[in-house]
Amino acid sequence: MYVGQCAQYCGTQHAKMLLRVYVESPEQFSQWIVAEKQPARSADAVAAGRQIFEKTACINCHAVSGTIADGRFGPDLTHLMSREPGSLMPAMNLSVQELEAVTAYLESLR
Repeated sequence: MYVGQCAQYCGTQHAKMLLRVYVESPEQFSQWIVAEKQPARSADAVAAGRQIFEKTACINCHAVSGTIADGRFGPDLTHLMSREPGSLMPAMNLSVQELEAVTAYLESLR
């Protein structure tokens, strides 16, 4: 694993984001490519979170394969929970219930 830092300024929450680059064998990389091409799988229990995610500005920056989210400014979140997430996002003024629903949805993206 190599650690780096993004130098692009995209806003307060995205400045100097930490990034990790993993070096794997060609076989492991090929398996990863196949897995990344699969659409996101989310349980019915997180459908409300997906709806909220798709109706907010989240989709302007982030993509999730198999959904209407096709943003290209931020990272693709299709398999978010198969990685080591760890960045702060701007305040979206969501209620506690909406935030919990979106969190449940994002946690389902494996």
